Amino acid sequence: MSNILNLPGMDDFAIEIPRSAEFMVIAHEVGDFIQSLSLDQKKNDELIRLIVKQVNEAEKTSFREGIKMASELNKVMED
Repeated sequence: MSNILNLPGMDDFAIEIPRSAEFMVIAHEVGDFIQSLSLDQKKNDELIRLIVKQVNEAEKTSFREGIKMASELNKVMED
């Protein structure tokens, strides 16, 4: 699972989003639970793909919102 955020139009620039120790603990718990399910390989792979896609989108959205909030706070503080 990638924790690198590539920005559109900025091919030579990327931001690495750090993951907390708690994130890693939960990821292992989810992985262990998924392994306990009786899924065939195709369904297992699809479930993992969807989880990764959701986590990556959440990270990107959170990062964008954080930048937006910081920008708005900066405008308020300049006034």
